Amino acid sequence: MEQERNLKEKMMLSFRGIVEALFKGKGIIMMGEHLLAKEHLRFIERVHQVYPKLTKDDMLVVLLMRMRLRNTEIAWLLHVKPASFRLRRWRLKKKLEGLGSDLRSIIMKL
Repeated sequence: MEQERNLKEKMMLSFRGIVEALFKGKGIIMMGEHLLAKEHLRFIERVHQVYPKLTKDDMLVVLLMRMRLRNTEIAWLLHVKPASFRLRRWRLKKKLEGLGSDLRSIIMKL
């Protein structure tokens, strides 16, 4: 259990660094031991082009949801309560112009 927790925390730090690097305009991204799969990198770039006003934190949430992490897992990784994460999801959905009824399905269509 502790090993899984450490792995999730390392993954979260890696993804946070990757999203920050994208916002700084770096093209090739490799953080520590982790290399982000090309499909996720292309996804992040595509979302950033379509929605340039999304923040780094928004992009991180979009990426984690795209990776099919459960809401409780994302809340845990972000160190927020599930209720706070629900509010964050609601705000993110408004930023994505409400393209559907479910945020996760909106993200999967991007």
